[in-house]
Amino acid sequence: MRKKLLIVFGTRPELIKLAPIYHQLLTLDLDVRICSTGQHRDLILPLLDLFNIRFDYELNLMDPSQSNHRFMSRCILELGQLMTAVQPDFVMVQGDTNSALAGAITAFQSGSMLLHVEAGLRSHNLREPFPEEGNRKLISQIASFHFSPTEHARDMLLQEGISEHVYVTGNTVIDSLMHTVSHVEEQETAILMRYNMQYNLDFSHPFMLITTHRRESIASKLSTIYAGIIELAQQNPEMNFVIILHPNPNVQAAIRPFMNQSTNCFFIDPLPYQECCLILSKCYAVITDSGGIQEEAPSLNKPVMVVRDQTERSEGIEAGCLVQVGTCSDQIVSVGNRMILDTTFYQKMVAAPNPFGDGKSAERIQAVLNSVLVSESVLDQRV
Repeated sequence: MRKKLLIVFGTRPELIKLAPIYHQLLTLDLDVRICSTGQHRDLILPLLDLFNIRFDYELNLMDPSQSNHRFMSRCILELGQLMTAVQPDFVMVQGDTNSALAGAITAFQSGSMLLHVEAGLRSHNLREPFPEEGNRKLISQIASFHFSPTEHARDMLLQEGISEHVYVTGNTVIDSLMHTVSHVEEQETAILMRYNMQYNLDFSHPFMLITTHRRESIASKLSTIYAGIIELAQQNPEMNFVIILHPNPNVQAAIRPFMNQSTNCFFIDPLPYQECCLILSKCYAVITDSGGIQEEAPSLNKPVMVVRDQTERSEGIEAGCLVQVGTCSDQIVSVGNRMILDTTFYQKMVAAPNPFGDGKSAERIQAVLNSVLVSESVLDQRV
């Protein structure tokens, strides 16, 4: 009888990072099924055709007004019932979301073998990012297999006494990025023309791409971040600043007071994933608090200013492709000016090695699971 593997996810970044693995797993002698908790339902739906994925189970658990506690309790209850019905041999979760933690807990309670993708990232501060840092650490304690994106992430697990079945694979977000950029190029002219007409934005003009959404930055920290960005824009009228507005209304409320303060700042609506990849490939540099973009931008040789007080991707800073500026306006202006005006500094960041992956991470994870299935088959024959 074929072994069953259930993939559990809830957010758009999870789907982007799990899609390459899903298709690799279909080549194995496995009954692969996928469950969406619905945490980012509206953001996920446009990606299904792009990644050629259909859900086997969809829980539709998201209610914008609910607390983390309520979502987690509902998620654990619904996933527990699903685990009982499906009885998967393996359960795969990715990263650090509440959906990932709920999937991990219910897999453990059901006796399934837990596979954790993007394991070992640590900021060493349980409050930043919150609740992601705590979620990752909890998942690591009960996972059977740990797929770490970098040597540094593996070392974090080893320091915590987790040494069995830890594999360095690279980050699968790079797999998705490379695939998407190669396919979206044929639509480039039409996409850029549409944004030019909608926002009067010329993407042939040098621009910095900006994304912010961290929960711990909402309100006071976002205000200081954007005070720095506006000052940087005003000091550099030859550079455009393209700010992608996150759909979270609390994020938008914090940013709104800054929206008409500089003529070279363009605030645009959230982008489809493939269009975001295209615009990322066209930008001069990036200012972000996003974990995924910290990994994606260096793959396209784009320097990144990380506007977070803590980051769990310190290997990018060590490699030189990221520079952490925190949430202080003065630091954002200082480093931003250096990135724009100091050609040597900028080119050094462009040329820095990317420590996050080479586009073959899903293949490595598939190879590990294939070896597990072979050994399981041998054991079954012995019995």
